[in-house]
Amino acid sequence: MLGIDVSNWQGDIQPLLEIHRPGHVCVRLSTETWASQRAIAVQQLRTVQAANIPASGYPWCYWNLDPVRHTQDAISVAESSGVPLTITWFDAEDDTYAAPHTVIPWLHAAVNEAQRLGYRAGIYTRAQWWRDFTNDTHEFSSLPLW
Repeated sequence: MLGIDVSNWQGDIQPLLEIHRPGHVCVRLSTETWASQRAIAVQQLRTVQAANIPASGYPWCYWNLDPVRHTQDAISVAESSGVPLTITWFDAEDDTYAAPHTVIPWLHAAVNEAQRLGYRAGIYTRAQWWRDFTNDTHEFSSLPLW
């Protein structure tokens, strides 16, 4: 298996790593106010590191939140784990508050902040969502796509 993504819903991911033996794991960088979700993300990142598997992280794009603060918060989750990320994927899949006039500037601000903080950024999305909510923009074509 090339890679898997996990979130707080998977909890302890050690069994998944043993069964699937992925070459890469992408962990949701939960920014919700519940400390338990943040703690799960930190533990998942540490589990990935202990298994000697490269890790990346993905914040869920909440279009109604400030993209700079949201990016800083997501990256702080990763940094508190002490695990280096290969990339920060911006998970653009949610329809709530999404429209081309909000999504595109939000993503620009979030990507710029991640890069300013020294992180490589990418876009994590679905083709139909991207067409519907960005008018199939190519403004992010220089970034990796998942």
